[in-house]
Amino acid sequence: MSFFFLSGNFLKVLQMPMTDITDKLVSKHIKPLPNLTILDVSHCINITSEGLKTFGDQCKSLLHLKRNMPAFEDQLSVA
Repeated sequence: MSFFFLSGNFLKVLQMPMTDITDKLVSKHIKPLPNLTILDVSHCINITSEGLKTFGDQCKSLLHLKRNMPAFEDQLSVA
């Protein structure tokens, strides 16, 4: 994961669906990603609006956010 955050100046697309990334991890490690235009955090159930806001604050060129989530019943069966 740290590779993504260290090479942020060059990153245009970041896809990390179904990972265990959390709001805390995002806020602790994310650096400005000035060239990021596409972010996919689909099915990352540990990212809330707080984590998405952090990405938005650090990714000023973001054009597309992919945020597909499992149905609510699926989340209950995982918990």
